[in-house]
Amino acid sequence: MRKSLLIGAAAAALLGAAPANAQIWIGQIVGNMMANAQAAKQEQDCMLGTAMPASEIDETRGPANEVMARYAAAVSGGAWADVHTLYHKDDGKAVWVAGQTIARISEVASIKDPFAAIGAKMDAAPQALVRSGDGKTVEGQWVTRTPDGNPVGVYDATFVRLLGAWRLRMLILDPAASAPPVIQFCHTPGDVGPYKVKWEAEQKKIEAKRAAKAARKAALDAERAAAGSPAN
Repeated sequence: MRKSLLIGAAAAALLGAAPANAQIWIGQIVGNMMANAQAAKQEQDCMLGTAMPASEIDETRGPANEVMARYAAAVSGGAWADVHTLYHKDDGKAVWVAGQTIARISEVASIKDPFAAIGAKMDAAPQALVRSGDGKTVEGQWVTRTPDGNPVGVYDATFVRLLGAWRLRMLILDPAASAPPVIQFCHTPGDVGPYKVKWEAEQKKIEAKRAAKAARKAALDAERAAAGSPAN
């Protein structure tokens, strides 16, 4: 906010002093500066874990549930299944991981789901769902259970848009007891935590410098007062 006010004040001064034919050009420069400052603030907020509005998250639930329901239907019974049409076309990268088995987009035309193979069924709704702070990616977890309701595993799925539809980018099959929590991220899952640690450490350094500067000033003011000199 303070930075924006300073830019606005500078803009007013420049426009007031400039000839008419230069004011448009200066206005464009200042406008770009303000836009860049706003973009930088948005990126900072995003990397500190600011979530999308609830309405923006909720609008991804239906598409994500639909994709996962189609996946569950395809692998039902543990038969070999072709699920490549559910995926974003991301050739060369791993897209399906089940323990030591890693498949790429060219290989998910024939996969066998180990949870489905033991008769486990996927919950209709995810136990957790987040949308990246930049709005481009969704991550959710769907629990799979035995017929008597005991959780045996978790589908940890990330989605990205392709031609206006949410498609799978990665599907990881984790044992229920070891599935990591889904937490807010900005661009890619897991990016907020390390950034916050680094940012908080930098803030502590800045605060320590401010405190040391204030202490030096207080000590100098005290010395001046003791000597009978007016403090500046």
